[in-house]
Amino acid sequence: MAASPEVLSSAPAMTRCECAEMRFEEIPEKLAREHLTLEDLGKRTGCGQTCTACLPDLKAFLASRRQNSRKAPPFGLEFSPEFRRR
Repeated sequence: MAASPEVLSSAPAMTRCECAEMRFEEIPEKLAREHLTLEDLGKRTGCGQTCTACLPDLKAFLASRRQNSRKAPPFGLEFSPEFRRR
């Protein structure tokens, strides 16, 4: 039996990719420092690519970081159309 929408919406947001053992907080700096896209990072580390359960929370985390930043987002935080479909 599937969980009700109320249960799903009240579930705590993920803060890391368990498959790649990578905290979301590490990702923006790694993307900027190594001039990677999120897709490149996924290919290198498996982050967001293995089971994909973290993708909705990862995308929300990165979007909130962009929204809260007064400056332009670090290089690589844009999602390609293919990555957005997941």
